[in-house]
Amino acid sequence: MHANAGRLLALLLLGRAFLFGAPAFAQEEPEDERTTAPADGEEASADGTENEGSEDEGSEDEGSEDEASEGEGSEDEADDAEDPAADEPAEDDYELPDDLDAIDAGEDDWELPGDLEGEGGSDEWDFDAALEHADENAPPDLPIFGETTFSLTSTTRAQYRLNNYDGNDLNDDFGSLWERLEVAMQGEELRLGARLDFFLPVLEDGCPEGLEESCIESDIRLERFSAHWDHGPWTVDAVDSYAVLGRGIALSFRRLDILGTDVALRGGKLAYDDSDFFFKVLGGAANPQNLDPNTLAIIDRPADQLRRDLWENPRSRDWVMGGELGYRLPGFELGAHMARYLFAEDLSTGFREQTDLDIFGWHLEAPRLLGGAVSFYGEANLARRQVDSDLRGQNSNLGRAIYASIQVQASERASLAIELKDYRRFYVADDVAADPHRVYSAVPDLELDTERPENQSNARGGRVQLDYGFLPGPWGISAAVLSYGHAEHRESDDLDEGDPWSNDGFWLNHATFKLQKVIRGEPGAFDWTFDLLGGYRDDRYLGARDGRQGGDLHWRVVHGTLETGIVLGQHSLELSIIHRQESKWNASKLDFDDYVRGSASVTYSWQGRIRGSLILAWNDEKRGSDVPTYYPGAELRVDFLDGSFFRAFGGAQPGGRICSGGVCRDVPLFVGGLGELVLRL
Repeated sequence: MHANAGRLLALLLLGRAFLFGAPAFAQEEPEDERTTAPADGEEASADGTENEGSEDEGSEDEGSEDEASEGEGSEDEADDAEDPAADEPAEDDYELPDDLDAIDAGEDDWELPGDLEGEGGSDEWDFDAALEHADENAPPDLPIFGETTFSLTSTTRAQYRLNNYDGNDLNDDFGSLWERLEVAMQGEELRLGARLDFFLPVLEDGCPEGLEESCIESDIRLERFSAHWDHGPWTVDAVDSYAVLGRGIALSFRRLDILGTDVALRGGKLAYDDSDFFFKVLGGAANPQNLDPNTLAIIDRPADQLRRDLWENPRSRDWVMGGELGYRLPGFELGAHMARYLFAEDLSTGFREQTDLDIFGWHLEAPRLLGGAVSFYGEANLARRQVDSDLRGQNSNLGRAIYASIQVQASERASLAIELKDYRRFYVADDVAADPHRVYSAVPDLELDTERPENQSNARGGRVQLDYGFLPGPWGISAAVLSYGHAEHRESDDLDEGDPWSNDGFWLNHATFKLQKVIRGEPGAFDWTFDLLGGYRDDRYLGARDGRQGGDLHWRVVHGTLETGIVLGQHSLELSIIHRQESKWNASKLDFDDYVRGSASVTYSWQGRIRGSLILAWNDEKRGSDVPTYYPGAELRVDFLDGSFFRAFGGAQPGGRICSGGVCRDVPLFVGGLGELVLRL
């Protein structure tokens, strides 16, 4: 009986490493926080371990790096195993597993593995040796951290840029090297992460004295350091972290890959969530990524060091403090939030100007109304802006931002989505024309990512979308209509001045239709996809100005997108064509500017690990100048190991104006080549 009990305990110890084994060196990160979707009210770690995604070189030079992921080790469960001998079973009741029970050997002939056998023989074996064998692959158990895993990600990018046609000869015809090194250690409750950025321009002529701001400069710095502690319902973040209140309308510190911005909160954050009651408090200074991946310029305003010397003016930074609290009832969530911003002093005009902003808001969410057929989210924010100027004195105004969305699952095949927005003098920045890295909100503009919306600080209207799937087949259709008024920003608080639907405004209408075929389940030996989108966008004056009358055309866009692909076993081939015909009124010359924009690409992929693309883009917005119209290029990406890859691009991309989340920026065109290597350990 004792021999059988010892054998069973030995099997439990040997099998522990397989049944309750420790994780690999770098594993899936707990989904307590993530980066991207401020629109969903979630947050992400700011040390650079979240997925950055791949980007087009023309619109976003930031690299297509996927960040390292870590996970917590499994608990040591050997101590919880029960001793089989405690139940005193009979010897005949116990049998060895088939793979250990030799047919022509008696029970007494079976022996423990040699590395577990004690000096006294097979019946007197070494328990410590057995435990050591079972734990040899477990992560180290460190003080404070407990079982700890480590990760390291190295991103190296080398590129050479030719003329970018921005009128500055000092940032043309040069090479550069950008290294990003990220390390993290994940314990059972505590996680530490750091990111070091190094940038060096090479093959560059010297910078003329006094023109340093127009030149490309070298830079090395500890860009991010984060400490995250998670214990039951409590979470604490220190130094650098991403943050969001509500859906991100009042406050959103996040990364926007499409714009090339990455802004963290350098300070602290305390949160509590027990599934019913939740609250969050935060405070600190804005910490934008200092290297602009699109221009390769170094961002030094606002300052991101909490204090560089004893006598430094603290108002050289953008400060924020805020909080959120709420309660969840069955099927409902109700919350309230507030934020106060103290923006850095503006001395660009030679006169000091100081802006403060207070925002108070609430949200209501009901994700499963009528048995889950209807979901609702609504958020309202009231803003009060105060400006203290040496030139214009003190003034203040009020603003608001109201957003609501309703989704109805009418049947298994049909769904309806409705979104409404009402924004009035609402922008979370020191100025309506602030740089994108100093806009601390994610306002839903209801537009497609390919559009260039205007005047989102004053906009009111809505969007309706209907989707229908021809189940059980693979085909589906979608139709959407967007209609809203928008007006240029005005500082005045008069009731009618600058209202989106006044004579100062524009009336925008945008209709789209999509036909789509998808692959359901695993693709067969041969399968294919199809996605065709067409749209018409019309923007008109509501009042007489700029040499136009009310109802006259301001901006017209006709656009179409075709994306199709075939799958042949491990091979796939994709075709993408985008074309836009645009006509916009130019008030300075009292005539329309007509231009086209678009691109076409063919991509071959093998097993999803090797991808090669041929690309041709076109844009004649600046025809008549020396700016090119056609932009050919080629890209190759090879994925190897887990999350590591190499990417190379050569050619040109048109750049231009890009927008996301109500924020827009102009990106210079790119002509040259780059190579990027991402290694994850």
